[in-house]
Amino acid sequence: MVYTYNLLEKKVVRTLVYSRSTQLILLLLTSLGYSLAIFTGLFGSPVGSANFSTIWVWLVWWGVFVILFLPFFGRLWCAVCPIPVAGEYIQRRSFFGGSFGQRIKLSPKFFPSQFQGMWISNTLFFLFAVFAGKLTTDPRLTALTLIVLLLTSLTTAVKFRERSFCRHICPIGGSIGVYSLLNPIELRVKSTEICKGHKSKDCVFGNEESFGCPWMVYPGTLKSNQNCGLCMECVRACNLENISLNLRLLDDDLLKEVPKPEEAVRVMLLMVISVMYPVVFLGTWNSLTMLSNFNSLLGLIGFSLVVAITLAIVSIYFLLPNYLLRKKDETVKSLLATVPMYTLPIGLTNLVGFTLLIMSRNMSYIVNTLNDPFGVGWRLLGITPLKYSSLLPQLFIALSSLLIIAGMYWSTKIVDRISRQYFFDRPDTSLIFRVTNYLLLFGMALFMLTTLYGGGTL
Repeated sequence: MVYTYNLLEKKVVRTLVYSRSTQLILLLLTSLGYSLAIFTGLFGSPVGSANFSTIWVWLVWWGVFVILFLPFFGRLWCAVCPIPVAGEYIQRRSFFGGSFGQRIKLSPKFFPSQFQGMWISNTLFFLFAVFAGKLTTDPRLTALTLIVLLLTSLTTAVKFRERSFCRHICPIGGSIGVYSLLNPIELRVKSTEICKGHKSKDCVFGNEESFGCPWMVYPGTLKSNQNCGLCMECVRACNLENISLNLRLLDDDLLKEVPKPEEAVRVMLLMVISVMYPVVFLGTWNSLTMLSNFNSLLGLIGFSLVVAITLAIVSIYFLLPNYLLRKKDETVKSLLATVPMYTLPIGLTNLVGFTLLIMSRNMSYIVNTLNDPFGVGWRLLGITPLKYSSLLPQLFIALSSLLIIAGMYWSTKIVDRISRQYFFDRPDTSLIFRVTNYLLLFGMALFMLTTLYGGGTL
């Protein structure tokens, strides 16, 4: 039985969703922050810890993004993301839409079919993993990355329809889409029959109240959060009020469909991030930390190989035992595509715990860069620069540990669901599958805890 509660029944939520001003104010704030990050990154101090760009992008924004949006709100970030704003304005020629739905279609072309999906996004995300050590400490590189993302989004908006950049290119969007399968909110239609009988499909094409869906998604057949940007255009367009914004149980979308190969690859990449970031940024292995801050082509190649080898090891670790278990079975391909999905909870909780720990260790930098964004000696807040200090490190290490254990338990529940789905008629094989993957999760949790305590107190 599916348990949901329509949040649009609450007046305050309904007012916020239907009011376009709410979204525009948030977009203005994120756009100002994005612009300031570029400006300070280019013209401020080259020292990462003294520059607004690196601290507020990779510590503040990343912290809010990982701790709040990934576990709870998912694609709602996409609704207030500043990157596609300029491209959408060019497509629509209005933020309010002189006549809603009357958009200027610069190009009727869809994104090339051979490049649709997550493969471009996965490649860029791999590069993000490789350059993470440099990005988080180099204001110039951070600013250039933000500029490249903005220009790519703008070019894509001019050449192709709607939010093609967000669906097929954005390196962060693919991760949000995968983690949104775990989120406790969803946008769904109340009745598919009402949708079938409504011929104009305003939710897709727009009307006098709405631009229509920029993600090219038809709500009437929507079964998953993955490609829904939660921009609420369909809600504003539906004069039949047949769309609900539901509060639901966690991970409700997770096993509704067999994941595509590129989705399984993204999940493994996310696990690599979850495994490597604590090792690299907490100083568990100093040699790896130093290698991540490469200053030569040889260093770039070396750390790229480290990330690639880690991806291979993590994939083999989780997939090989399950392949051996079902290698002669005709469902082995779908099983191998599904198995990575159970790693999402433990990967997410480890990432949240690590982010909390990193933020607790660097709170003074957040205040200092707000006081002096360019790192040139300003005192905008009227205070002297704070000395570096770590906020309650033992408390946050303990909290991170509890999150890893909770994530492991959550993942075991998904293992049980996969077992019932694939081995419902084979109890002996089901038991072997569950025990095998329990042990794999326990081993991964043990490794995560080891790296946490190895570097968390440094």
